[in-house]
Amino acid sequence: MEPEFSTFTDPRDGHTYRTVKIGNQEWFAENFDYDCPGSVVYENKTENETRYGRLYTWAELMGFDGKMNDNVAFTTDEERGATYRGIAPEGWHIPSDAEWKELKAYVDSIADTEFGTALKSRKGWKKDPDGCPAGADEVGFNALPSGRHMPNGEYLYGGKGAHFWTSTEVDKVYAIRWGGTYAGEDFTGFRTYKAQALALRLVKDR
Repeated sequence: MEPEFSTFTDPRDGHTYRTVKIGNQEWFAENFDYDCPGSVVYENKTENETRYGRLYTWAELMGFDGKMNDNVAFTTDEERGATYRGIAPEGWHIPSDAEWKELKAYVDSIADTEFGTALKSRKGWKKDPDGCPAGADEVGFNALPSGRHMPNGEYLYGGKGAHFWTSTEVDKVYAIRWGGTYAGEDFTGFRTYKAQALALRLVKDR
């Protein structure tokens, strides 16, 4: 089945993004690239912004004060289960861990490859010396190896890892991100320090 693509233009900066319908969800098919305070570009190189978009800490993309990278943001079940727009344009929001699980369940039901291979872009990944398959991009998600920016200023895993934030908080210093590497065929959810800057994909409001 061929992916069903569309486009969306962010009215705030005129940036046009490719989007893709996957099951009952519509996702950005490229990384978010909205320039907000605190966001960074991998290794501060223009070509990396063109390729990977921008990287955000959890508090920044959620639209919170930076101190929420080291403090609990949600104190009730209602807050934890809410949908958060954060820095997304109107009509879109930061995907939750549950929405990523919905994506995985659908892709697993239709893909010929493992979830990570089905999501990863066909180009741009470093070759795994142990022979892990390249990305197949079966559903049009086109996951890019955008790496991450660490609190100490280091840039890591460019070309080797794709890591995307969710809106789901674990505790005062951790939130859930989904991702995978060039050396594996799956994408999974992990708790990650909120102060790390990762890439972001948006999902459309329903």
